[in-house]
Amino acid sequence: MIRLIASSAVGMVLLTAFAAWAAEPKDDIRELKLRDWPPQSMLVAKATAVDRPKFPAIDVHNHLGSGKQTLTPDRVSGYLAEMK
Repeated sequence: MIRLIASSAVGMVLLTAFAAWAAEPKDDIRELKLRDWPPQSMLVAKATAVDRPKFPAIDVHNHLGSGKQTLTPDRVSGYLAEMK
């Protein structure tokens, strides 16, 4: 029984020492963990709201095919007719 009490007391001392060590800031970059680093945004930028584009545009870079063989004038006219 005395051994159990002594070992639990030693355990509490070790646990307290470990908690204090873990709470201290680390000087060694290798000890830096992602969970310990709360990033804060430093971005400062002007925001511009664009309600309506100056010119109409259709983005077909990856969605309707590629090359002159695929995007023929007839096919593009068909796509434009479907979008109206």
